[in-house]
Amino acid sequence: MDHLLSARHSDQTPPLVSQPPRVGMLARVRNRQGLISASEPFDGSEEGRFHLVTVEYLDGETPQEDQLIWEREVGTSLREPTALPNVSGDPAMGHVLSSGVNCRCDSPRIQTSESPLTS
Repeated sequence: MDHLLSARHSDQTPPLVSQPPRVGMLARVRNRQGLISASEPFDGSEEGRFHLVTVEYLDGETPQEDQLIWEREVGTSLREPTALPNVSGDPAMGHVLSSGVNCRCDSPRIQTSESPLTS
């Protein structure tokens, strides 16, 4: 089960799950990772419900915090704090080969180790 929740979707990708942002959720917004520390819903007349969200960024860059209207941001995504990350497209996480051996090829010397999943 994929725990990635998308608040705003392009026409090319079907939504996985649409859910309003909640305090404690992990967010990707403005090309940064952050933690939602506040979320206040308000009704925007005929446009429906919006959420004023405070995001505390986790990368140490400035600004360290933003307040934004969640539904107006482009390219946002939400993840439950207990969800596992999707490592299939992340080269920093290494690759698990079909043989069950983890291989990291980011240095001149290839490092391999037996996967704990194949015993």
